Amino acid sequence: MSKVHELKIEKKYFDARLQGIKQYEIRLNDRGFKVGDVLHLREIVPERKYTGREELCEVTMIHELPGDNFIPTVVLSTKRLLLSGWVEAGSTWHSLDGNLIAPRLK
Repeated sequence: MSKVHELKIEKKYFDARLQGIKQYEIRLNDRGFKVGDVLHLREIVPERKYTGREELCEVTMIHELPGDNFIPTVVLSTKRLLLSGWVEAGSTWHSLDGNLIAPRLK
């Protein structure tokens, strides 16, 4: 079963995602990302405050970057699921058409 990972994303990177320029995330793999997991990206501004803009995307491929880090850095290729319009129903996320997207992490 896939997991939902809630992550912060800076405005300039969120804007690039909206334009379709950026379809990946570079992150420390401290969460054990897997293909099929869902990233719940929440835009923040420099004051580290949430703007309310969000995106759900699915991890389609994972590439581990070389290095001697204790926690590996990975490039997560992603596919957009929703920019908005999803609802949390108990412990799961559903699109507005009722399709199950992924269980929510608590």
